Amino acid sequence: MWLRTGFPMLLYLAALQGIPGQLYEAARVDGAGRWEQFWHVTMPGLRSAHYIVLALSLIDSFKVFDLVYAMTYGGPGTATQVMGTWMYANVFQYYQTGYGTAIAVVITLVAIAVGIPYVRSQTREPTA
Repeated sequence: MWLRTGFPMLLYLAALQGIPGQLYEAARVDGAGRWEQFWHVTMPGLRSAHYIVLALSLIDSFKVFDLVYAMTYGGPGTATQVMGTWMYANVFQYYQTGYGTAIAVVITLVAIAVGIPYVRSQTREPTA
């Protein structure tokens, strides 16, 4: 679990440092408490970081095949089974190539569905 937490935390730190201090000062002047500042200043300031972390984590979760396969082979039973090991078992262990291919197509479509908006958000021209 801790293997993939460093990069998202770095993204969140960068996003937190990008929130102008004047927004917090204006919220304090308007009478906002710490909770209101968090919900109305910090969370909207982290919106793009949330999406990036979610997209990268979801795509990264599909690439975890090697670790699960090397350590547990998806077991005991199917307790640590992920999409990649499930696809591999169906194709090479159970000889259900059609079912395994369908799993691979679903993995690809989900990665594309998450990846396209992520790439668009990164290539969009900043509005000033």
